[in-house]
Amino acid sequence: MLNIVMSCSKALCKWLQIELPLFPSELGSKGIRPINSNPQQSMWQLHYIKQAGLANHYVIAVESFSRYCMILPYLIKPSFEQIQLDIVTIWFDEFDEICQQHTPAEVSEILFEEMMQTQPQFYCYQNMDLSVQGHISDCQLWMDEYMAEHHLERLSAGDASNLSHHINSRPKKAKAIGQKQKFFPYQRLFEDGLFRFGYQFGLDVQLPDYADIPPINLHADQPLPDNVISLKDFQRTRSQ
Repeated sequence: MLNIVMSCSKALCKWLQIELPLFPSELGSKGIRPINSNPQQSMWQLHYIKQAGLANHYVIAVESFSRYCMILPYLIKPSFEQIQLDIVTIWFDEFDEICQQHTPAEVSEILFEEMMQTQPQFYCYQNMDLSVQGHISDCQLWMDEYMAEHHLERLSAGDASNLSHHINSRPKKAKAIGQKQKFFPYQRLFEDGLFRFGYQFGLDVQLPDYADIPPINLHADQPLPDNVISLKDFQRTRSQ
């Protein structure tokens, strides 16, 4: 079971017309609680932005440990379940691609098979981590510059993927374990995935900085049905 905590901004909840609970009060300030991925929970900050034009809807998702970002463009309003599916699909696909490039074939295969057995369980709350908000603002600036440079009125799925790749390959700074650290999102995404999907197999992996952070006690939202994630997409990616 993979526990995924989604911290959703007020703007996203309003756009999707969904009501989500706030984090339990004992976990910190209501609506602006910091989120930290840990060995039991992968935590993501989600935010919605609307740019000029009828079909310029975007969801930005940032994983808290790696600051790995996704830019998800939508022509029409998706369901919340579709957004969850898109995030998990892109995350797994990106990690599998990195594994194929940087691990032996047999290790890559073990990690891939483990991902295919994963059943995501979502915990969804209305919240904005202010430390991640700065990275989301950076993404918005990158989007504006990219569209201006390429004379685009909106980002296609391909444009959004290319821009996300570029952003994730650049160094980031974030506070962790009491001090500022400089890192590359892709490198941390790889480190996180090796731990989540390979540690139980006894693979010799480096423990991430969050290894000692305890999980937070949350009430489960509705889990993503087992038949929603299409494993064919991953198989097709690997066969290319």
